[in-house]
Amino acid sequence: MRYTKIFSDSIDKEAVQGLIDSIHDKENVDLVFSTWGGEISTMKCLVNYLNTRGDVKITLIDEVSSAGTLLLTDFTGEIELSPNLDFILFHAWDRESYSIRKGLINDNILRQQTLEENKVHSKALKRIGLTDKECKQILKGKDVILYKKDFKRLKL
Repeated sequence: MRYTKIFSDSIDKEAVQGLIDSIHDKENVDLVFSTWGGEISTMKCLVNYLNTRGDVKITLIDEVSSAGTLLLTDFTGEIELSPNLDFILFHAWDRESYSIRKGLINDNILRQQTLEENKVHSKALKRIGLTDKECKQILKGKDVILYKKDFKRLKL
């Protein structure tokens, strides 16, 4: 018997912890998933958790954007693209910066670290089927949206 859980929330600590808590004691989970995105570090925690399970199948519905696209590059289990998935939106990771208040943290170093993370992620996006042109657009700060007609080229 399989357990189905629908998740259609933003990726933040509270929502993701709620998801993990709701499926933790279940076996053979069908996770129906949609998100506009959110926190990258929280999404990485979710993907790591899901990868340890081995019994989770994900079906993407509606829209998957931003941090949610980490499922496509980092989840090692089965992913299905539902006929109800309208689009997938990819863009570069970003971080908040404080331009007036000066503190102990060096924003220039953080920006450089984020750029390096985006370059690594760009390679993962190429592996799943995004083109060189699309990856360059992402690294320039532009959004890349794949619609249903584009899904067939994804390598999942």
